[in-house]
Amino acid sequence: MATVGHLVTMLGVAFFFATIIDSFIERKVPVFFNYGVPRFYKRVSYYLFKVRHLRSTKKQNKLFPKPSHRNLMVSYFGESEFK
Repeated sequence: MATVGHLVTMLGVAFFFATIIDSFIERKVPVFFNYGVPRFYKRVSYYLFKVRHLRSTKKQNKLFPKPSHRNLMVSYFGESEFK
């Protein structure tokens, strides 16, 4: 019985240190390369991020109709279709 208790204690200690090491690994800040800006605290990096973000959202927003086309659709179908 003494060896089983010692084994369980040593396993507990080993898992304790494994969780400490795992917390150090998880604490590292991930670097996101979505727009090429790893950190936002620098002013230049922030402006580069905003330019790239606006370009990407402009590409995404090309899927939506222009305001003039939307007005034509509202006048043709009526207001009730878009509420």
